[in-house]
Amino acid sequence: PAAMNNLAALHVDGRGVPVDLGVARHWYQKGADAGYALSQYNLALMHGRGRGVPRNDKLMLQWLQRAAAAGHARAQAQLGRLYLDGTGVEVNPAIAAEWFRKAALQNEAQGQYHLALLLQHGAGLPRDLDEAPLWLSRAAAQGHPIAKWELARAYENGTGVAADARLALQHYEAAALANHIDAVRRMQGIYRDGELGQAADPSMAAFWGLKLRMAMSGGRKP
Repeated sequence: PAAMNNLAALHVDGRGVPVDLGVARHWYQKGADAGYALSQYNLALMHGRGRGVPRNDKLMLQWLQRAAAAGHARAQAQLGRLYLDGTGVEVNPAIAAEWFRKAALQNEAQGQYHLALLLQHGAGLPRDLDEAPLWLSRAAAQGHPIAKWELARAYENGTGVAADARLALQHYEAAALANHIDAVRRMQGIYRDGELGQAADPSMAAFWGLKLRMAMSGGRKP
């Protein structure tokens, strides 16, 4: 089944063969029917995006459920999103939380981030402001920009962690460097107004102001 999945991926990317989504779908289907979780996940994505097949949310859900049940972490996180957003299923934060936790325990950053948010808001599971930052920290360590932003806010406000201006600044900067626009704006404000233990610094404020304008213009210099 792994070879079938790899062959499908070659036809998706056009590596050594012409791009052919129909052929890719054929081989993903073969792998999925053989019980290969990665093929099931990839087939779900094709149905969900209408790539190589007509868009079909029912089939997307079916294959995503199979992949998630087989332990595929990204499928588990994606299934959690479907239940959180009500895409193809009834909105159910409790089921979403279950799938996010399964993905999070496999070190899947999206699962960790969304589990943290549900814990912060008490949606689908009891509110736990002590556990939420633990998952934000794990997602942030994997480079998740929004998790970095949320973790910075937690350290600034002392939500679930001891307030720590140094760590707040560190995570705001990490999020800003990952082009999280709110974090870039926050960095500008920190140096403009002299916050989080930093002296007001017009040159640094100008630097982050330029970064903000670039981010808001799609990366182009204004």
